[in-house]
Amino acid sequence: MPSHRSLLALRALLAAILLAAPLPAPAAEPPPSAEAAPAPDQLLEDASDLPHISAEAPLDDDLLLEEDWLYEEAPDPLEGPNRAVFFFNESVYKWLLDPVADAYGFIVPDPVRDSVRRFFLNLREPANFVNEMIQLRGGRAGATGARFLVNSTVGLGGLFDPASRIGLERYATDFGQTLALYGVPDGPYLVVPLMGPANLRDAFGNVVDALMRPDVWLLTTGPQLVFVTGDGLSGYASSRLHLEELRASSFDFYVALRSAYRMDRDAQIAELRSELEELRQVAAERAARRDELNLGPYRVAPRRSSPRWRLLASRIPRASLATSSPTDAAQAR
Repeated sequence: MPSHRSLLALRALLAAILLAAPLPAPAAEPPPSAEAAPAPDQLLEDASDLPHISAEAPLDDDLLLEEDWLYEEAPDPLEGPNRAVFFFNESVYKWLLDPVADAYGFIVPDPVRDSVRRFFLNLREPANFVNEMIQLRGGRAGATGARFLVNSTVGLGGLFDPASRIGLERYATDFGQTLALYGVPDGPYLVVPLMGPANLRDAFGNVVDALMRPDVWLLTTGPQLVFVTGDGLSGYASSRLHLEELRASSFDFYVALRSAYRMDRDAQIAELRSELEELRQVAAERAARRDELNLGPYRVAPRRSSPRWRLLASRIPRASLATSSPTDAAQAR
């Protein structure tokens, strides 16, 4: 009988033999046949059957880049000068207006800033009134005039807004919208120094609106630059956060701001046109209903005993009254 040590040695020898034996190599895959690899000419023929995609072909909305889906806008022929003015405005905002706006927001409390902004917004109401009259929106013009009267007297020159509490809401418009309503094209895109984005039509409209504002005639150049230009410090402080968000989320802030301005102006003009179209439809429906009732300009038929009927009867010639009834005709005989 072999000893225990002999069995252990035999097992170790068998394990060494098995580890030293080479493993069988995996079966090699057969090389691809020559028929599986198409020739270059065949590839070109197959590619010719595919639909051609050109640079001018419209792409899917999901494939558009940021500068493509921001806004499908008109060209910018003055982009070079506009970018120069835009760089100047950004420098002024960064090194001058931002520190002043920070100090203004730190020193002046929120209620006072709101009162200052309401004061200058109230001075714009005469321009809004004139534009609404030219736009043939008499009802809204009347509300604007009443609002200006209430806020200028009870509201202490616009520092407070009691008109909104009695239902007189503020409707903002400008001469640029008035020109657009009458078919004037917007013209090329412009960046006005210290004023920001505009176009040729709106820049001219801003000048006309400024001539109808009392603060332009009462304030000197310095206060105008601080409180009036570009909505002043109060307006810049309120819109600064939105500008910072747009600047941080855009690849090209100039293009993003241009697109945002054009989208906003187009939306304002489209809303104005839709409101006027609704007013025309309401007026046409009322005229049609009046014609169906055959009441002429009157909503209620006048009675014979009413003063209106006596007034109408007094304007009828006596000859026609003499033959208006058989009794009158018999008496006339």
